[in-house]
Amino acid sequence: MRIFSRDTITDFVRRGDLVGVRRRLEKGDNVNERRSFNNTPLIEAARYNVVDILELLIAYGADLELTNSNDLTALHAAIDEKRSATAIALAQHGASANHVGLFGRTPLQCAVMRDLLDVTAVLLARGADPIVKSDSGKTAIEYVRTGPNSVEMEKLLTAYTNVEAAIGAMNADAITVCLRELLTGDRTADVSNIDAAIQLKHTEAVTILLQMSLASDTLVEMVDTYKIVEQGVKQTEDEIWRHELKNLAEDFGRGVLTLLMNSGDVELLKQLVEDTMGFDWIQNLRLSNGWTPLHLAASQTNFALVRYLLVECGSNPLVLSPGGRTAFDYAVELDKDSRVSYLLREHIKQRAFWERATLILGTSDVSMMKLRPLLSLMTSVYDLHIIFGLGFRTLSHTEMHALLSEAFDEVIRAKLVVDDQATVFFKLALRVCRRENFISEVEQLKWDLKATKVRGGSLVWDREIKRSLLTIACRFKKVDKNSLLLQKQYKLLRAGLHQRPTQGKIKSHTRQRYLSLLFVALILSGCSGYKDDFGVAYNPAKFLAMMSTDNVENFVAGIINAFNFKSEFEALLVHSAIDPMELVFVLRDIANLELPESVRIKISPWKLPDRVIIST
Repeated sequence: MRIFSRDTITDFVRRGDLVGVRRRLEKGDNVNERRSFNNTPLIEAARYNVVDILELLIAYGADLELTNSNDLTALHAAIDEKRSATAIALAQHGASANHVGLFGRTPLQCAVMRDLLDVTAVLLARGADPIVKSDSGKTAIEYVRTGPNSVEMEKLLTAYTNVEAAIGAMNADAITVCLRELLTGDRTADVSNIDAAIQLKHTEAVTILLQMSLASDTLVEMVDTYKIVEQGVKQTEDEIWRHELKNLAEDFGRGVLTLLMNSGDVELLKQLVEDTMGFDWIQNLRLSNGWTPLHLAASQTNFALVRYLLVECGSNPLVLSPGGRTAFDYAVELDKDSRVSYLLREHIKQRAFWERATLILGTSDVSMMKLRPLLSLMTSVYDLHIIFGLGFRTLSHTEMHALLSEAFDEVIRAKLVVDDQATVFFKLALRVCRRENFISEVEQLKWDLKATKVRGGSLVWDREIKRSLLTIACRFKKVDKNSLLLQKQYKLLRAGLHQRPTQGKIKSHTRQRYLSLLFVALILSGCSGYKDDFGVAYNPAKFLAMMSTDNVENFVAGIINAFNFKSEFEALLVHSAIDPMELVFVLRDIANLELPESVRIKISPWKLPDRVIIST
């Protein structure tokens, strides 16, 4: 280019000189200048099929709809010259496909007449209307010429005439455009196809779009689609449509989940479950073959998926498939020694432990024969709370020694002392049992030493699995039947406070037994704030300390009546229809009664009010 060149942008466009065009634009030349036949640089770029220059002109603000002396827009010009590349680029940038120009025809009609199938497809997908008539009264389909593309061209144009035709053709772009027009009157409206179908309550369109999504979309796109459907379910006020849409969403969700599981993408699964579906959904979901997601993950021996479903989602490993098999059965069939098999085995044991302990507490029939099977189901050192709490002041001294000896042996054998906190707890349990004279000093030292050795000998992945069991130990026990058990045990404790047996020792033992069973009920109802102290089970003062955010010494002494609950305990008690303050006053009265007569606190004992209102 000469320094004093008289060439304008249009000249450089005709030569295909991208650098020259950019330089003139940077110097401030008019991007919409007019030259011969009133052509603009954009019209020339379209005619010469120079896509890179065309993109540059558009970036600098070239007007897509300016016409020349023949009433040609740039899109018209590209199609007239059969320049598919620039025609498609212009359509993708939003050039109007419905402007009647050259010979009274729209760009779409011109593309059909020129047998440009690829251009026609893009124009239609971008909102071109096949029903618009030319100046001679013809629609686009009437310009189809006999040739190699004539059949496909007719099918394509027909698909864009209405929603039903689009669905019949299984053309996603056509469905999108027709739904937009049906909803807003504008084929180019900014609304997704699935959103439009939901707003129109078009069952067939929603069904087809979801099927197409499963067949061709990426997993991320599927998850986004599901979110839109779920939002539609929540927002619609039409009960019949909500029910129908919910069923469609559930079917789609099963399909998406299966594909996600097969991909092994845990992070995307988390996004689907935690941002959209919810834990209840995945816990209760059945796939098309009747399996749960956990069955499928186990059959794939995917440790990360199995762990997520068990630990984060709370999937029940005891659920059976239609063939009567658990997830553990499928994992063992492939590799009985795999981490997946071990993980499932431990979680099954944990669930079985909870259910058996709940059953024992619910029947109030505690015996050595009933408690012993719990020992082989222990998966955590903290299960000692349950073992001790159920047996305390119920079993004989000899039976407690036998039960606890077997329990401590099982803790060592199963390597349940996995970290510093577990070690401290185990040693504390030994000290308490020694203080109560349930074990000897020699036995205490023996198990103390074994626990130290066994902790160093466990594998890293084994410890991680056991920690995962601790993570869910309290998260998924909050069921109504356990709340009723908690309420029942509290009523027994409260009634026991007012009993007047002849022997003080019997009375004390009865209160301690009820207190211990109440503690077990708290654990089985989902309480997690019990790990720090093994002696809580029968000590009312420690029981109060466990539930409070403050030092409870002044409360126990009757100096103050205010009590600040840890939120977990207060919420759990309210959920179980127990007045939290009523409970702490009962515990304070029991703590006072446990003191010798000479040092009992001179406070008025708490009395049961005539009527207690509990807000739930």
